[in-house]
Amino acid sequence: MKKGRRSARSSLLGRIGLLFLGSVALAAILAAGVQFMNLLDADREMDAVVREDAMWAVFQTDRHIRQLHAQAMMITETGNPGYHPRLMRDFDILYSRARLLERGTFRLNLSNDGTLSQHAHEIAAYVVDLAEVMDALQPDDAAYIDRVARLASELDEWRARANQLLLQANAETNQMRVSDRSLRSKTQDNLGWLALVLVGACIGIFLLLTLQVRQLGHAYRRMELQEERSRRHAQRAKAANTAKSVFLATMSHEIRTPLNGIIGSAELLALQALPGDANARLDTISAQAFLLRDLIDGILDFSRLEAGLIDTARSETDLGVLERLLASAFAEQAQGSGLELSIDLPKRHVMVHDARLRQVLVNLIGNGLKFTHSGGVRVRGQILEDGLLRVEVEDDGIGIAPEHVPKLFKDFSQIDNGHARNYEGTGLGLAICRRIVEGLGGRIGVESTPGHGSLFWFELPVAPLPGKDAASLQAQPDDPPATVSGLDILVAEDNPVNLGVITGLLHHLGHRVHAARTGRKAVDLLPSLAPDLVLMDMQMPEMDGLEATRRIRAFDRDIRIIGVTANAFEEDRQACLRAGMNDFLSKPVTARALDAVIRRLHAGRTAPQHPEPSPREQSPPSATGPEDHATAPDAQLNDLAAAMGTEVVLKLIDRFEADLASHRQSLLSAGDAQEPDTPKVQDGVLHNLKGAALTLGLSQTGHEAQRLRGQLPVTAAQIDRLLALAREDLLNARRGLIALAE
Repeated sequence: MKKGRRSARSSLLGRIGLLFLGSVALAAILAAGVQFMNLLDADREMDAVVREDAMWAVFQTDRHIRQLHAQAMMITETGNPGYHPRLMRDFDILYSRARLLERGTFRLNLSNDGTLSQHAHEIAAYVVDLAEVMDALQPDDAAYIDRVARLASELDEWRARANQLLLQANAETNQMRVSDRSLRSKTQDNLGWLALVLVGACIGIFLLLTLQVRQLGHAYRRMELQEERSRRHAQRAKAANTAKSVFLATMSHEIRTPLNGIIGSAELLALQALPGDANARLDTISAQAFLLRDLIDGILDFSRLEAGLIDTARSETDLGVLERLLASAFAEQAQGSGLELSIDLPKRHVMVHDARLRQVLVNLIGNGLKFTHSGGVRVRGQILEDGLLRVEVEDDGIGIAPEHVPKLFKDFSQIDNGHARNYEGTGLGLAICRRIVEGLGGRIGVESTPGHGSLFWFELPVAPLPGKDAASLQAQPDDPPATVSGLDILVAEDNPVNLGVITGLLHHLGHRVHAARTGRKAVDLLPSLAPDLVLMDMQMPEMDGLEATRRIRAFDRDIRIIGVTANAFEEDRQACLRAGMNDFLSKPVTARALDAVIRRLHAGRTAPQHPEPSPREQSPPSATGPEDHATAPDAQLNDLAAAMGTEVVLKLIDRFEADLASHRQSLLSAGDAQEPDTPKVQDGVLHNLKGAALTLGLSQTGHEAQRLRGQLPVTAAQIDRLLALAREDLLNARRGLIALAE
C-alpha cells in the first residue's frame, strides 16, 4: 500500500512537472517571438532615421540653392556688389550640404534603381565645380554684375533640378514606408501562424510525454512486483546460505581439531632428539599437515570466495622459503609417480598474501602431478618490471583440448565427466585459484596442446622489499650471529602489561632485564647498571623516551638505544633517530622482531635508512593508518604463548583487564573536568591502552583506541564502546590460549 501511494504521488508529481515545464517552454517561445518583433521594429526605426537624414540633406540642398539663386538675383537687379559677402556665405552653406549628398548615404538608402543617386551626384558635382567660379568673382571687377547674372541663370536651372530631386526623394520615402508597413503586417501574420504551430507542437509533446509517463508508471509497478518477488527469493537464498555457512563453520571446527592435533604433535616431536632420517620424515609430516590445512581452508572458504569476500591483507613472504616448502611437500608424490619436479621461484622477499599464494601453487602443482604420467612438472617464477609476480606451472601431461579450456575455471567443472572417471577431484581447485587470483587483483590463464602438456600461469601484484633479495643479503658483510643471549638490557616502559610482555620475551631470548617505569628513572639507573642496550618507550610520564635519550646521549654516546612505540609512522622513527636512538621497534613487539633488532645492534649495525618491516608490520595502507594492519590476534598470542608460556600470557591478560577500570576512570575524569589539557590527558591514556592491547594481540581494542585519538575529547559512550570491544577481545584471547594449552 505504501509503495502504491508513493507510486501515485510520483505519477502526479511527474504530470505536474510536465505541465510546468511545458508552460515554461511555451512562454519562452512567445517571449522569443515578442523579442524578435521588437528587434524588427528597432531595425525599421533605424532605417527610418537614416531615410530622414537623407531627406534632410536633399531638403537643405534644395533650400540653399534657392537662397543662393535669390541672392544672385538681388545683386543682378540692384547692381550693388555690396551683397557679395552674403552671396559667398550662402554658397558656403550650400557647399556643405552638397557634401552630404556626395558621401553616399542618400544613394544607399533612398533608391533601388539608381535614379535618385544619379541626380544627387550631378547636383553635388555642380556645386563642387561651382566653387572655382565663386572664388573668381571680385566685387570691384567691371564684369562682376554680368558674371553674377550668368550665375543666377545657371542656378535657376539647377534650382528646378534640386526641386525635382526633393519631390522624387519624398515620393520614394513614402513608398518605402508603405512597403515597411506591408512587410511588418506579413511578418506579424507569419509569426502568429508559427506561434499557433508551436503551441500545437507543445500540446502534442505534452500528450506524448503524459502517455510515456503513464507507461513508465505501469512499468514501475511491474518492476516493484518483480522486486518484491526477487526480495523474497533473496531472503530464501540468504536463509539457505546462512544454513550453509553454519554447516561449514561447524565442519571447519570439527576438521581443524584433529588436524591441529597432528600439527601440534609434530611440533612437539621436533623438540625431541630423533634419529637422522626421522627428522626428515617429521619435516614431511609437518609440511603435508600445513598443506592439508591450507587445502581444507580453501574448500571451506569457497562460500566466501563465491560471495566475493576475500582477505587481501598482505604480509612479507620469503619466496625462497615457499619454494623449499613446496618442494618438500610434493617430493614424495613426484618420486612415487616417477616424475621430475623442479621449482624455481625468485629468492626475494615480497609483500603478498602468502597463504593465498601458497594455496594457488598447491592446486596448480597438484593438478600438474595428477595429470602427468611421464616427464615432469616445472614451476618458474619471476618478478616483472610493473610489480607483478608471474608464476608458470608447466607439465608434460595429457594436455587439454581447445574446446575444453573455457570450462577449466568454472565451479564444480571437470573435463573428465564421463561414465568412468579416471581422476579424482571436486572440480573446485581451478575455480578457487581463479577467484583467489582475481580477488587479489591479478589474472590467471592456461596454454595447452592435447598430448603435449599444459602451461598454467598467473600474475599477482606484489611489492618487492628492497634489500631482501639474495644478492643483497650476500653482499652484507659480517652477518649477525645466529643467536645472541646473556645481555643486560634496561627496559624503560610505564605500562605494566607491555613491560611484562617485553620482559618475558627477553627472558625467553636469554637476556637479563632491568626495568624503569619512567624516562627519568631510566636516566638515573643507567650509570649504575651499565647495561648492554636500552629499550626505550617513546611516551612515558615525567619524561618521555625522546628527552630521556637526549639526556643519556649527553654523558654516554656509545650505549645502544632501541625506541619502542605503538606509533609505526615514519615521522616517529625519524624522531627516534634524531633524538639519538640507534634503532626503532614498533608495537606489538614479537620475539622474532626483538631478537632481530638486538642481533643487528649487537653486530654493530645501525638502523637501516628505510627500515624493513616485519611480516606483522607490513600491510597495504588504508584510511585508518598503518596500525590497522598490525599483528593478527591469533598470531600474536601464539608468539607470546610460545615464547613466555600460556600461563604467563593469561596473567598479563588478567592484568590488562584489571587496568581497564582505571583507564575508564581516567578518561571520564578528564572529560568531566573540561580543562584545556583534557584532550592531551585522554590522548595519553588512549595511547597507553592502545600499546598494551596491540602487544597482547587485542587488535579491535588497539584500533578503536587509535581511532578515538583522532576524535578528542571522547565521550562516555565512546569510552564504554571501547571497553566493550576490549572485553570481547579478552574473551576471544582467553579462548585461543585455552585451545593452545589443550
